[in-house]
Amino acid sequence: RAFKICMKLMLECSNEDNLVPLLVSLTKLASSSTHLTSELAEVIIPFLVEDKTSHVRAAVLRCLHFLIRRGMCFSLVHESETAKFSSLLNQAELSPDMQLEALQIFQKILIYKLCVA
Repeated sequence: RAFKICMKLMLECSNEDNLVPLLVSLTKLASSSTHLTSELAEVIIPFLVEDKTSHVRAAVLRCLHFLIRRGMCFSLVHESETAKFSSLLNQAELSPDMQLEALQIFQKILIYKLCVA
């Protein structure tokens, strides 16, 4: 129930400064459930390619990296999500820290794909 309320608040949030704490809270809530993790990933991955600030995109990358480190983000292995990370790596405006986060996530996705192939 807390996850659903927080998700609703995040989707209705117009202030990007408030969006980051909601992302962090949702990530912590989702980290205990594969279903919630998949649901969260579906909602926040588009933030990486949408017209969001670099602050929000960095938070999304940190959240996804946290979930992957916990072994929770298997939904990211679909081709469309893999393509999003691949295109994200080519964005010139990404800071080196964000590029590193994206590259680490992309690496874990590829390793997972190789292991299950």
